[in-house]
Amino acid sequence: MTLRERILASDDIPQETHPLPKAWGEGSVLVKGLTAGELSDFVRKYADQPAKLQNAELLILCLKDPESGKPLFEQADRDGLVKKAAGPVMQLVRIAQRLAGLIPDEGAVADLKAGDSDG
Repeated sequence: MTLRERILASDDIPQETHPLPKAWGEGSVLVKGLTAGELSDFVRKYADQPAKLQNAELLILCLKDPESGKPLFEQADRDGLVKKAAGPVMQLVRIAQRLAGLIPDEGAVADLKAGDSDG
């Protein structure tokens, strides 16, 4: 398999299962990163919007049911998410931002730097 084929065939969208914030009871949620296209669309659409809307939209895009993989929320839930407590929302927003590529993944940055020293 060529390098090009390997890259295009890779299943490279990161995802992690995390416990729900304590305020929301027991259980877990699947947080899935975005494709390059989804990230570009998100940034283009929400860059000029208030942070509360950006955060809600990011959760709508990234939070999935851990059993089915289906979206946990839909557009109609945006106003409800904006009204939830900031602490629990931000716990999940930070994870979603990292997996979506909106903030640096320090582990990935360290891995890249370690790879640079090998050559």
